[in-house]
Amino acid sequence: MKKTILQLLFIFFLSIPLTFGQTADKNSFWSKWGVGGGYNFLNNSDDPEDPFDKRTFELSVKYRLTDRHSFYLMVPLYVENSKKLRKNYNSDNAIPCLHRIWGTELGYNYTVFDWMNISAFGGIGLGYLHSSRDTKNLTEWDGNKWTDYFMIRRKYNGYGLSPQVGIAYRFQHVGCELKYKYSLYRMKSDMQWIESDGHVIEGYERYRFDHYFESLHGLSIGLFYYF
Repeated sequence: MKKTILQLLFIFFLSIPLTFGQTADKNSFWSKWGVGGGYNFLNNSDDPEDPFDKRTFELSVKYRLTDRHSFYLMVPLYVENSKKLRKNYNSDNAIPCLHRIWGTELGYNYTVFDWMNISAFGGIGLGYLHSSRDTKNLTEWDGNKWTDYFMIRRKYNGYGLSPQVGIAYRFQHVGCELKYKYSLYRMKSDMQWIESDGHVIEGYERYRFDHYFESLHGLSIGLFYYF
């Protein structure tokens, strides 16, 4: 899945110059915008049960109000459906099936200094983050194979703030950015028990957990195209 996303991002960046051209009027509407993709390569811990300590892809849109002030919209994405997940489980009848992370973050950045196409910035973002994890629990064995199961679906939703600092380099229409971000989310989670035929198990329609706080540290690198 990660290889496919990287290939799509590569094709996307190649298509941008063909669509909008290599040059843009500095006073035009498009000259204030930029699009890009990045990768968050910092994990908080090695705990396989943590729903958000994963390395996510980040798709971003930026709007430069002035040379100092800019706004951004970022979408984190993560999908894992791999046999590697099963290594974290010692039970033969509990199989992790799918783990998805997505969200959105709207933020503001201020450029502290800009020299020779190199700039340093700081800012803050307000974000929403969602995680969904499915685990298949095998229940019936006929002597040769498992014949029935039920699914446990865990969902996590959070809202939080993300202070950040970073450094960026830009040459003409292309830029690279390295950013460190600390995020604090107020989380809410729940679980569902779903039978193999899709029906929710009676009495277990939804089990809600109390709110709790989750802190995340992120170090990401991104590549951008500026119009």
